[in-house]
Amino acid sequence: MSDWLEATEQVFINMTRDPEVPNPPKTLCLFWKGKMVALLNAEAFGAWCEKLFVVYKQRDQIDDDQAKWQKIAGTLENLKGDELSQAITEAWRNTIFAEFSLYGAETNLSKQLARFDAPTCQKIWGAFTVPDKPTFLARIDAELAESKDPAALAKKYPWIQDGYDGLSLDAQQYFEKRLKIVSNVAHNKQNYEEIRAGLIQKLALSGAEVKALGLARKLAEFMDDRKAWMMQTRRLLTQSVGKIEYGWFFNGAEASTIGVDDTRELWERYVDFKVSTSAVVGIVASNGGRHFINGEAAIVTNPTDIVKDGRIVVVPSTSPSYVPLMRKAKALVTDHGGMMSHAAIVARQFNLPCIVGTKQATKILQNGDKVVLDLVRGEVNR
Repeated sequence: MSDWLEATEQVFINMTRDPEVPNPPKTLCLFWKGKMVALLNAEAFGAWCEKLFVVYKQRDQIDDDQAKWQKIAGTLENLKGDELSQAITEAWRNTIFAEFSLYGAETNLSKQLARFDAPTCQKIWGAFTVPDKPTFLARIDAELAESKDPAALAKKYPWIQDGYDGLSLDAQQYFEKRLKIVSNVAHNKQNYEEIRAGLIQKLALSGAEVKALGLARKLAEFMDDRKAWMMQTRRLLTQSVGKIEYGWFFNGAEASTIGVDDTRELWERYVDFKVSTSAVVGIVASNGGRHFINGEAAIVTNPTDIVKDGRIVVVPSTSPSYVPLMRKAKALVTDHGGMMSHAAIVARQFNLPCIVGTKQATKILQNGDKVVLDLVRGEVNR
C-alpha cells in the first residue's frame, strides 16, 4: 500500500494549504504482521470527511477527477522504475479527495434524511446509492456465465485475486469455482432509475437531497473502478513507492515516517488489545427485507478461507476479493465501515442482510456461534 499512502501524504499536505478545505485529522498508520492499520480519532475523522463531501459537492469535480485519473492510469503499463512510481502516485492523487468524500457522504446524507424513519431510509439508501452500472466483479461474473470458459477469463483477468496482501497465480482455479456459482445465480435486475423517480415523488425529496445522493452513487462507482485498477497495478510494482516502510504519522501540515522498533511498540499498544465488552452493535447497512435473521457465524480473516454456504460471515472489513464469500453468505457482519463502505454497497446490491461498523465482532464472536441479527437495532446476539 506504499503507493496509496505516498499519494495520501501529498494530498493531506496540499489540503492544509487550501483555505477552502478542512485540515485532515491527526493520523497514525502502521504496517505490521502483513497488515496496515490506521489509527485516528473517529469523531474528528467523521466530521472531516463530512466537510470534504460538502466541499467536493460544491466544487462539482468528480468528472474532472475521473478523467485525470483515467488518463494517467492508461499509461502505467509502459513505465518502469521511478517513472512508474511517480505516475502511479499521481493517479492515486486524483482519487484521494473522492475517496474520503465518499466516507463523509453517509453522515451528511443521514442528517439530510433525518426526518424519515429507519425503514424509509433503508429504501432510500438502497435505491440511490447502488451504482447504476454493475460492479466490475459482477460484470466479470456475467462475462463468465455467458462464455463458460474459465481459461479464457483467467487469461484476460489474471489479476482477479491480486490485492494489497499480494499476488495470486491461480486465476483459472478461481474462475472454475466461480463458474459453478454464477451458473446457479438468478440475476434480479431492477430499474433503479424508475424506483428513484417514484421515491422522489412519494417522499418529496428536495433537489439538494437528490443531488447529494447522486454524488454518493457516482463516488461509489468511481471507487469501484479504482478497486479494479488497484488490483491490476499490483503486478506492475517491483519496489516500494516512497519512504514509508513501517509506519507514518501525519499531524498538522507535517508527515513523518516511523521505524521498525517504534512500529512494533505502537502495534502492541494500540492493536493487540483485549476486548472489554461483549456487546456487538453496529449499523444496519442492508436488511435484505428482514427484521431478524439467525444462523451460524463464520469468522473470516482472509478471502481465501473456506466457508460453507449459508453462514453468517463475520469479517474485519471487505474488499473485492471477498465478494465470492459474500455471494454464498446468509448475512454479513463487519468490524469496520459505514453506510458507504464497500461491504455496505455490495450487500445492498446483493440484497444481503448486513451490519457494519461493530468494531469488535471478529474478536467477540467465534466460529460456530449461533447468532441472531436484529436488522432494526443493528445488534448481533448469541
